[in-house]
Order: sequence, then structure tokens, then C-alpha cells
Amino acid sequence: PWLLALFAVLLAGVLLLECTKVPAEKAAAPLMRNAAARAEAAFESLKAERLRRGLPIRIADDPNETGMIGDPFTGITTTLGSLESKRSTTNPNLAAAIVDMFVTLGLQEGDRVAVNLSGSFPCANIAVLCAMDAMGLSGVAIPSIGASTYGANLPEFTYPDMEAYLASN
Repeated sequence: PWLLALFAVLLAGVLLLECTKVPAEKAAAPLMRNAAARAEAAFESLKAERLRRGLPIRIADDPNETGMIGDPFTGITTTLGSLESKRSTTNPNLAAAIVDMFVTLGLQEGDRVAVNLSGSFPCANIAVLCAMDAMGLSGVAIPSIGASTYGANLPEFTYPDMEAYLASN
């Protein structure tokens, strides 16, 4: 009987919390949505360019067909990487999360930042650049050509190639 009473109290607490919560939007929500939309457009554009170049998407590694997952191993693969971590960065909302981090750091329009962009995480790199662009930040980006497994490790479409393609379109 006492477990049933405890369950009833806990259930009542959960129901009270659910019924009284008030959704609140962060002050930076418009910037966050802007950055996520930029990232989504960039990812779609890069996928189309990858396919235009005749570089197939490996469904076994990239089941969502993002086109942003590299091969298990190529001539420019530098180290072993985690396929799951590469997949997790393909969500354009990562750019929104980065805006939130930048705001927390106190960055404001016009501030300069420096970023090291690893070819191992092309989506994370693009999310950072989209967040910077949405916030009006300027800076220096230092990209790498090599990449770990499943990163931007296609010799025909390296991370610098992706960045150059996006800059020209």
C-alpha cells in the first residue's frame, strides 16, 4: 500500500509539472532558427554537389542519405573515427546549439573568432560557420584536408572543397 501511495504522489507531481509549465523562448531563438536554416540549406547543397560529382552515398553508413558521411577508409583518412558521432552532427539544429553557446560566451555581432575546422567533422564545421554568419561574427577559419573515417575523407570532395563550393554558390 505504501508503494501505491508513493506512486500516486509522484504521478500527481508529474501531472502538476506538465499542466503548469510555460513554454519560454530564448532571446536568441530567431538567430538560432536562422543558423539552423542556413546549415540545412548548406547540407542539401553539398549533398547535391556530391551526387553531381558522381560520389555515391553509402546507405549502410548514411541511412538518412545526408551525403555528409564519408567512406570508412580512403587515401586521405588520418585516424579512426566514430560513425555514430559523425551521424549525430548531420542535424542542422547543431548550428542553433552553437549560436546558443556563442551567446552564452557573450559574443556579439562584429566580434572576431578563430576556428579550427577538422575535416573529420564537416557538418560541425558548417554548423559553426552558419552560426557565425547568422550572428554577424567574423573570423579566421583554419580547415584541414585529411579526415578520420566517415568524415570528409573523399579525395574528390575534401572539406576545403566543400567550403570552396559553398563560398562560390
